[in-house]
This record gives sequence, structure tokens and C-alpha cells, in this order.
Amino acid sequence: SDCVDFSGSWDLSMYNTAANADDVDELRAALGYPKLNLYGISYGSRLALEVMRRHGDNVRASMIEGLVPSSIAWPAAIKTVDTVLPLPSSHAYGR
Repeated sequence: SDCVDFSGSWDLSMYNTAANADDVDELRAALGYPKLNLYGISYGSRLALEVMRRHGDNVRASMIEGLVPSSIAWPAAIKTVDTVLPLPSSHAYGR
């Protein structure tokens, strides 16, 4: 199933990397930090890059590992991984 199947009346259009990056910066401001240090792995690398793109003046330093290119479509990538390395249905992350 897809997330939309479980969304009910929630507006899923706001669950995206750009909105997440804005949330990170709003959290920084709410906590009173003038600048952030970012560390991103996998999807976190994409999110950190988006934070730097949208709110770069509020970033002191960043470290990016395991870069996920913006050209990767997550649902397609997950299906590919599941095909290559399927998880047993009893696994916590089994789909």
C-alpha cells in the first residue's frame, strides 16, 4: 500500500523535502540557535542540501555522507531495493 491509502483527510502535499527543510529552520529559530551544524546520511543528505539551499545563511557547517541524488524517486528506489534484497514479512520494516 501507499501512504495515501492511510492518509484520511491529511494533506500529504506538505510532506516533502522543501517543507521539511523549512521545518528544520523554524526549529532552529524556536530553539534560539543563530546557526545550525548539519549532518546528513541517505535521505538526510538530501534534506541537509535543501536546508542549505533554502536557509544557507543559518547554516554554520555541514557534513554530507551517502548522498542521495535528487533524481532518485524514493518509491521506485524502495521497490528496486525490495526486489534485490527482500525482507521477510516478520521483519520490522517488512512491506
